[in-house]
Amino acid sequence: MKKTIAIVGAGPGVGFAVAEKFGIEGYNVALLARNVEKLNALKDDLLKKALRLQLSRPIY
Repeated sequence: MKKTIAIVGAGPGVGFAVAEKFGIEGYNVALLARNVEKLNALKDDLLKKALRLQLSRPIY
């Protein structure tokens, strides 16, 4: 069974580095943040690293 990590307050700094590291190691990574634009930017950067992503709709 794959392990899952949730990153709360995901952003371009530490959040990105943690998501990248655990994604490369095969973890399921859940990114949570208040700002949808920042999450979309983070998603685009992670896709450039060839990590697989599954996106869900924001909860308001």
